[in-house]
Amino acid sequence: MHLLCYRRRGDVGGVVHAHPPVATAFAAAGVPLDAPVMPEIVLTVGAIPLVPYATPGTEELARALEPFVDDHDAFLLASHGVLTLGRDVKEALHRMERVEHLAKVTLAARLLGGPRPLTDAQVVSLVSGAAPPSR
Repeated sequence: MHLLCYRRRGDVGGVVHAHPPVATAFAAAGVPLDAPVMPEIVLTVGAIPLVPYATPGTEELARALEPFVDDHDAFLLASHGVLTLGRDVKEALHRMERVEHLAKVTLAARLLGGPRPLTDAQVVSLVSGAAPPSR
């Protein structure tokens, strides 16, 4: 799994795999964290897909991850944990912390009626650095 990330992504110099409790709960529930809920996550991590379950420590897990590696920097591993990538291990670790933070905020938002994702226009404006249209 780790080697796949290094082989496929020339920009990756650090990979972190962990089991942060709230993000891992989303993975165990089969719920991705791919909605653009928080601007800082959109800008620093991006969408966090759910990789289908495969036995940990096997080539099967690397094969399950493969379709996602090119387009994402963080992944929920179904019924297992979280994997993050970065230019170095420090960036990968910071992304891991952000994934857990997003999971906590998303869980709390669900208790309050559900998170309200940013609109497509808000995401485009955020990513481009342009000010949103005034009302």
